[in-house]
Amino acid sequence: MALLLKAAGGVEEVHPAHGRSSFTLAELQAFVGGYIETVRTVGGQWLVLNEDGKCLELAPNERATGILLVSGGLPSDVVVGDVLLADRVEIGAD
Repeated sequence: MALLLKAAGGVEEVHPAHGRSSFTLAELQAFVGGYIETVRTVGGQWLVLNEDGKCLELAPNERATGILLVSGGLPSDVVVGDVLLADRVEIGAD
């Protein structure tokens, strides 16, 4: 089960289209609004971020920033924009 962590604070459960086990690249890009970047978390899940989010001045995402911090991110770093939290299979890393 993947979660879309909204920068505005909401969380939405999302699933790959058509009953597939993994999201397509187009689906991942649609969730984050652009090119994707992935970051592995301590729990073995992945954050899928907008690669250009900071340049685009997207809104900060407090929940995703907290997950990144617990996973070894820099205390001064901030995650921005909507972020997908998914497992390895869901992002097609298998």
